[in-house]
Amino acid sequence: MLALHICRLLPVPLILIAGAVIVGVLVCSKIAVTIRRANDISVQQAIWLALFLPFIGQFLEFVLYVMPGDIGSNRFGANPIS
Repeated sequence: MLALHICRLLPVPLILIAGAVIVGVLVCSKIAVTIRRANDISVQQAIWLALFLPFIGQFLEFVLYVMPGDIGSNRFGANPIS
């Protein structure tokens, strides 16, 4: 309710700029998490480009997040859990 009240008081261009900044931050964090997960399972880092494909991207993201990581160390370093 507070956010809606604040949005009602602010001018429209400021709301649009704030929305664009929030979306940009969320997209950057999604890319960063996907690249980090790709490193954990020894997959090419450029796989984040496929995340923006409709339907395929969501399925790929689900698969990346449920796949187990490499056991032991891989080319990106030692396993942080062990």
